[in-house]
Amino acid sequence: MKILVKYATAKWSSAYGNPKNETHKKLFREAEDILLSINRNGLTRKEHDFILNSLWGLYIWDKQFDKAEKILDELKPIENSFDFDGAEFWYYTHKGDTEKAKEKYYSILNKNLLFEPLIAGHYHFYYDEPEKVIDLNNKFLKVLEIFADGLKDNRKPSAVSVLLESNAFAYARLGKKDEALAEIEKLIDIAGKAGESRQSWLESFIKLANCGERKEYDLIKDTPEFIKLTEKLK
Repeated sequence: MKILVKYATAKWSSAYGNPKNETHKKLFREAEDILLSINRNGLTRKEHDFILNSLWGLYIWDKQFDKAEKILDELKPIENSFDFDGAEFWYYTHKGDTEKAKEKYYSILNKNLLFEPLIAGHYHFYYDEPEKVIDLNNKFLKVLEIFADGLKDNRKPSAVSVLLESNAFAYARLGKKDEALAEIEKLIDIAGKAGESRQSWLESFIKLANCGERKEYDLIKDTPEFIKLTEKLK
């Protein structure tokens, strides 16, 4: 089955895009015939989707959007065996529906950029390299800033807060008091703009710093600057 699918895919994809002449159209038709002739009885969902994925690609390049849409309906995820969001994005892009494609694009960004392990990963992977944690966090913050207009998900302030607190902690570990305090001030500004839920999170952070659970924060917790930031939050 897999050999047939790969053979058919090689046929239609050899046209490098939309079929432009009779030879290309013949390749597309031959590929479609091969894919439709495969017996799907007894196949797993993943094997079934493997066939449909090639058919879907053929149809969007051939601009047969009615058939492509039916394939998408069949491909709707059950076992997360197919990149359905990506398929929808390419469907709307090829169809020329820019608004729908853009909507799906930012939906994909929301799911991936705001995925918690992706946000917290730098801190855990490079715990013994605080300079690297700060560098990677700042790059991630820049990415979030670039896509800010399209990221409507309310998890964005939380993601930024986690990255900033990670930076504050890394700076404290490096003995850089002013830099750590600057990151905490950014956190408090986010809390002020994002409302009560963010303030609650930040109040918990202030308690964490004050109670000494993270000894590295001893560098800042008794400073006039930290006390002033605490007052600002109140």
